[in-house]
Amino acid sequence: MINSRSIAASLLLITSANASWAAGPNNGTGPFTNLPGTNAIRDAYAAIQREAGVAEALRSGDQSLTLRQKIVGAGIETTKFQSFYKGVQVLGSTVSHHKGLRGVVEVSNDLARFDLDTRPTVSQQSAVALAKGEGGDKVLKGAPALKILPSDNADSAQLIYWVTLEGTPTEAGSNLLIDAHTGATIANSRIT
Repeated sequence: MINSRSIAASLLLITSANASWAAGPNNGTGPFTNLPGTNAIRDAYAAIQREAGVAEALRSGDQSLTLRQKIVGAGIETTKFQSFYKGVQVLGSTVSHHKGLRGVVEVSNDLARFDLDTRPTVSQQSAVALAKGEGGDKVLKGAPALKILPSDNADSAQLIYWVTLEGTPTEAGSNLLIDAHTGATIANSRIT
């Protein structure tokens, strides 16, 4: 089970990774052509689709996966895929493919399952105003990012804006998670 408080706290300490390659349609091909190491990525994507829970989630068409990271070392090759729901990144929701030297494969399925309206009722401008009210009148660092935060409760999640406010010479910056439906502040973490 994914714990939303742990995710919120952990994610406020790190920067979200930007995905560089889309995993493509459920046939595992997508744009994995003419790129170094694409056969291994394609094989990893095909293997995770055979995993029962992953195949079921992808079959609905609401969830998709994007290549997040590939790590090779210590005799294990790990390919991590980030989950998106209706085009919105789901924080902490990933699938990893691990392949050992002897070809032994393991799939780690950490996909969050939920149904959620991905149309925010709070505007980006309102989210910024709410964040500035909570985090101080600081300069906005980029546009608020719409993301999904899975809940502690099974089968539920919150649509959020991730708002980053820059620090000043005398004050730390802030990362704030604002509920995109209610405007409530879910988390506020100071950054230096």
